[in-house]
Amino acid sequence: MIRVIAIATAVHSLRCPPPVARLTPLKATTLARLTPLKATTLDKLDASTAVDDDDVWNGAYREADWEATYNSLPADALAEPTTVPVEGTVPASLRGGVLYRCSPANFDRGGTRYKHVLDGDGFMLRVAFDRDGTKATVTGRYVETTPYVEETDANEILYRNTFGTQPTGGPLRNAFTVTLKNVANTNVVSWGGRLLALWEAGAPHELDAVTLETRGEATDLCRGPPAGRKCTRGVTIDGGLIDEALGFGESFTAHPHVDGDRLVAFTWAQQPQRGEMNLKFREINGDWTDAVPPVSHAMPDCALAPHDCGLTEHYHVVVENRASIQMAPFVLGLKGPAQVLEIATKEGARCHLIPRAGSGLTTPVVVEIPPFFCIHVGDAWEDGDGRVHVVTSAWDLRDATHFPPDTDTVPFLGAWSGPAPDFKRIPPSLLFETVVDPATGTLVSHENPRPVRGLCLEHPHVDGSGKVWASLANDRGISSPPSGYACYDLKTGSVERWYAGPRKFCEELVVAPKGGDDEGVWLLGMIYDAVKDATSVNVFDGDRISAGPVAVVPLPHAVPHGLHGCFQPRDGPMSA
Repeated sequence: MIRVIAIATAVHSLRCPPPVARLTPLKATTLARLTPLKATTLDKLDASTAVDDDDVWNGAYREADWEATYNSLPADALAEPTTVPVEGTVPASLRGGVLYRCSPANFDRGGTRYKHVLDGDGFMLRVAFDRDGTKATVTGRYVETTPYVEETDANEILYRNTFGTQPTGGPLRNAFTVTLKNVANTNVVSWGGRLLALWEAGAPHELDAVTLETRGEATDLCRGPPAGRKCTRGVTIDGGLIDEALGFGESFTAHPHVDGDRLVAFTWAQQPQRGEMNLKFREINGDWTDAVPPVSHAMPDCALAPHDCGLTEHYHVVVENRASIQMAPFVLGLKGPAQVLEIATKEGARCHLIPRAGSGLTTPVVVEIPPFFCIHVGDAWEDGDGRVHVVTSAWDLRDATHFPPDTDTVPFLGAWSGPAPDFKRIPPSLLFETVVDPATGTLVSHENPRPVRGLCLEHPHVDGSGKVWASLANDRGISSPPSGYACYDLKTGSVERWYAGPRKFCEELVVAPKGGDDEGVWLLGMIYDAVKDATSVNVFDGDRISAGPVAVVPLPHAVPHGLHGCFQPRDGPMSA
């Protein structure tokens, strides 16, 4: 049976590893001393390479340092709540709030290393700020999915995974087994009294918001078999008896978005009998009822489910990456579903503008974009002329260095296999702004804006003021682990940078509104210090990111490189 596991924990390209135990903000004078690497200096350094540590930044990194960010985390490392002092003072609007972050954190079982870091078992981190801003309480637990518990008890890989990790025994054991392990390792949502660990090729898992104890699958959020029954999600036939008999069901996105007092999310499923991907968008109130009727949208000839989406006043915005798939190696037990996907490098992407319920619009608009591969959608909005702007991080498929002109396809996320993502093989992640005119159904523009050309950026976040915050790998236009953060002002074109310094790696920022009359934001980012083997949560002022963190929370134990997170304030809805 066809099981297209779309972008599963996929497209997380240039992610920045864990935080620093003790982070000293870099002064301008410090940055001046950090001389950019010469062209003759290797970008990836092994332990034998003689180089001053001050040179290991801005695109250069020690391979051993980067691989250390993917060491498996012992299950008991953060199981007991630990209160730690804050260096600096936590801003008032963050006090009493909680930072959650979900990530792969276990990468081996029974002495066997997983084939791919995105097959890692999901781990939920909780950092609760106290009300006086001087302390934080840190807790972390693995998401105890049924497969995780069974494999832990057996100390053996028992389930097939999206990116190639599977039980020993080859095809004789794995052929025709199309039910995959839900690793619950991609994102986290705190909404309406529920805490959910997300993985986009399956159902969410609900956790206790304080103890992080796993309560079970939230199968009420995506149609399919009841919890406890094995299910092939991401495929449906009739939405009824046939699906029930075959164990088919929908998958829930790992990238929902908050729009005021609503959580906007979608489910997806391949419908092979129709040759299309079907999306269903929901706008969910705080009590988990629908604020408006759900909206369905079909994408013909679509092999790869959307990893992310945007939202404007009138539209759900989806960028469809073009790909091809050969199911036989997966069905026969030879490869994981992501391993049989190929990115179509010569085909243009498609931007889908899907009318929101209540918008007064009924007809979707689909526009082709020049070949690129969208990783994340930072934001989308409509200008005064009704044109839709979409800010994304993406790979430029016209880059001949990574996408040879003489080939039409390249493997999907193969460079993330092994002990850590290999940035010698991963293309640089760039910021793109795409403008579509819904009235004419045409592409107005699609470009890597001039002010950020040469910056390798990922995980963009845009707020209402027109500022983009993102993880910054380097300003040399090459691919490397993130080592800082950047703020790009869409209105003025100005770019502000901050680097963590040598041998440090940065994760995605979580954006938290300051609240009250202040329209600014606080930025929470985790940073890993390879010298100290330590991780910390760092709080930045979104208006002055180059000044460095205003508060640092050293974690009791280093944690692996993470994916996404959210912030739950003491009062009001979460932010991400």
